[in-house]
Amino acid sequence: MKKLKKSFIFIIVMLVVIGSIIGVVLFMKNKNNKDLVQFQQAIENEIKPVNEQAEIPEFISSFRNSYSFEVISIEESSDSFTYKGKVLLTYADISDELVNYVNSLENTTFDEEKISKDVAEIISKAELKVEECEMYFVKNGEEMQPVFTEEIIDKISDGWFEFDTLI
Repeated sequence: MKKLKKSFIFIIVMLVVIGSIIGVVLFMKNKNNKDLVQFQQAIENEIKPVNEQAEIPEFISSFRNSYSFEVISIEESSDSFTYKGKVLLTYADISDELVNYVNSLENTTFDEEKISKDVAEIISKAELKVEECEMYFVKNGEEMQPVFTEEIIDKISDGWFEFDTLI
């Protein structure tokens, strides 16, 4: 009987210890998810259209809808004002199709509306790629400001926008 009582007490103590460990892990995970939400929101605020009421070309709208970010981890720097994050970047693989399309326009007359529709269609039908990238954030008052790296901009534009051409 004493052995059964000791076993029962041991099982209860183990359940309390295991429950405490699980509680701490879940608390830390929820805290980390809350932090990630703050950084995710900073990206969403930055990439949302400036004026959703304004009429924009169809290809611009299609392009904007072709990429997205998901923050998967954040590391605070020693200065506590900058953060390095890892994000999953999803973007449209349009490079080859766009080159073929532009080449096909060589001997045609310029029709802005048709080109906008065609490019929007190329973007919407493109295969989506997903890659992990580094992204930086800077604390601006109480808010986070994302810093889009050259790597991210190159991937979003699928190589069409290059910093070398701006210098």
